Amino acid sequence: VLEGSRSCSAFVDQNGVEQVHTHELSSALDERAVGMWSRVWDHARDLSMPQMLSRAEHPDLFTAEDPTPSLLVVPLPRQDAVREGFVAVARDDSAPWRDSDMPLLAQLAQLTAVSLENARSYQIAQRAVRTREEVLAVVSHDLRTPLSNLRLACTTLRQIVPNASEAASVVTRIERTTTHMKRLVDELLEISRVDAGTFSIDPSPVPVNFLVEAAAQLARPLAEATSVTLEVAFTEPDAVVV
Repeated sequence: VLEGSRSCSAFVDQNGVEQVHTHELSSALDERAVGMWSRVWDHARDLSMPQMLSRAEHPDLFTAEDPTPSLLVVPLPRQDAVREGFVAVARDDSAPWRDSDMPLLAQLAQLTAVSLENARSYQIAQRAVRTREEVLAVVSHDLRTPLSNLRLACTTLRQIVPNASEAASVVTRIERTTTHMKRLVDELLEISRVDAGTFSIDPSPVPVNFLVEAAAQLARPLAEATSVTLEVAFTEPDAVVV
């Protein structure tokens, strides 16, 4: 087990911002550590291989009041969340770091990089969810207004045109289409309820002939435009689905 009592992870994130996170077991060491980690950052930010930085070889990294004999520094794997950086551990006893300590700290650096990448992915996902919710709110609002105007116009036309006329049939198709579009808008809003955990399902029986006839009414204008006759027949007119 690594016996260092002080550690630091420092890196440049995907936005080019320097991030330095320290861990001190003793609050009395905080002030001393800030200066030391700043010096280590300037010295080791471009490090490509694990390295031991001893007081004898790098006296400029240590102060007279700092008993640390050596630092063990391992670079962070470069990825989307980390442009450059390292993990460093300092000892507070008189024993120096050994080469056998490097594999464990290298594993720690790998786990740190994975954690940073996971945090970045989570932030991206959260932004995507917020963007989706904003788009849904705008789309649903912008669609509801013209749909309401269409339904109102259909009501007015229904009062004007004769019930048995071809115009009445056209009005019926428009009403069914607007009803279908309204249902689609409502389903868009249901997505936010699914995320919030408030989505509920209330199944109820629906006649099959109603569903089929509604689909046929939507497709019939396209069929007529290509000189195709669309007919609907039911072998079980009383059948229902849930």
